[in-house]
Amino acid sequence: MIHPALSVIVPTFNVRNYVRHALESLCRQTWEDLEIIVVNDGSTDGSYEIAMEVAAQDSRLKLIDQPNGGYGKAVNAGLRAATGEYIGILEPDDFVSDEMFEVLLKAANRSGADLVRCDFFNFEDGQDLKHTDYKRANNLRPLKKQPEGWISVYHHPKIFFSQPAIWSCIYKRNFLERHSITVLETPGASFQDLPFFFETLFCAE
Repeated sequence: MIHPALSVIVPTFNVRNYVRHALESLCRQTWEDLEIIVVNDGSTDGSYEIAMEVAAQDSRLKLIDQPNGGYGKAVNAGLRAATGEYIGILEPDDFVSDEMFEVLLKAANRSGADLVRCDFFNFEDGQDLKHTDYKRANNLRPLKKQPEGWISVYHHPKIFFSQPAIWSCIYKRNFLERHSITVLETPGASFQDLPFFFETLFCAE
């Protein structure tokens, strides 16, 4: 069986105003070899029905429907279902530029990195996008002995104080599995991504 280069997990709960935009941004990716795993976490507002509509137009979408268990359980259900070499996470009230995953995957293939991270924009309804350059904000620069673009957390511990933003990265699936890294499954959604953020940085070589 041939596996895709990338699996993108979309944990979804009551985001009907945004989820179509999020999923369609994935369907427009210039890197077409991907699977999109939508985990419906007990939505009651029609979000799942919108995902079904998008899936009817794009066979790369896989749908998982489960009772509400919180953000962590939704992401972990996607991790168990994923078959891609790399894992991405897209929160359903966000969207991605058309070339995002192609850029990240090419960087991953050049470097062999366990995880690759990009900048991002913060936005709220009716407001302009605000660019976040996490390397510049934390004065993170590759060392001379490292290939351009590589950052070692051992030499740049400031990265641990940057915004977690686990959805701005791709991760090698076998890296996550080897270190048994999953998302915290406490009730609700608050701070469940923090242990995942720190574990991936600590374990990445």
